[in-house]
Amino acid sequence: MAETTLNTTRRRRWVWWLLGAIVGLIVLVVLLWAIGTSGWFLAWMIRPELERRLGGSVAIRGANFDADGTFRFDEFVLRAPGVSGPPGEILWIKQGRVLLKVNRLWRGEVEVLEAEVDQAVIRISENVAKIGDLNIGHLLPEWESIDEMPVSLPDLVDIKDATVQVGRHEGEVFEVVGERRFSGQMMRSPTDQAQYDFQLDE
Repeated sequence: MAETTLNTTRRRRWVWWLLGAIVGLIVLVVLLWAIGTSGWFLAWMIRPELERRLGGSVAIRGANFDADGTFRFDEFVLRAPGVSGPPGEILWIKQGRVLLKVNRLWRGEVEVLEAEVDQAVIRISENVAKIGDLNIGHLLPEWESIDEMPVSLPDLVDIKDATVQVGRHEGEVFEVVGERRFSGQMMRSPTDQAQYDFQLDE
């Protein structure tokens, strides 16, 4: 009788342990899914690769990720190393939308299907104290074969309301000499998959 009671107690403990393990596993999977599909996690995962490819520091103020693979971000900024203040801000994007292939994210890969940029400023500035010293010259991008890139770029990028500013700077003071606003599309070059052709609507 005592042995039967002991076996029953052990069986119940095992059942409760199994149930607890299952619940814990479910919670862990949900937590990993929430983290893995959150915009901030994705931004954290992509940012080092962007910095390596663009050659400067990247900041993303806000981000979110939808279940359909749409990654939206706010206030994207690319800065040139060693150039402080507004002259060092080479690229500013107010809002962007990127459609990703979800099943590749779980393999640590990023495939971009579509991309859209809404309101952007591209700033090219020359140091008045050193002729020929452009802010974009401080970028140190690392480009390899397109086949080795962990981030697969889209065939088409829509650009809405972008401005190119050309000017000069002294210290952190930037002076605009000329600027041009445009919208259009960037299309992957048929001859070089690592480059884009531009079709602009000025």
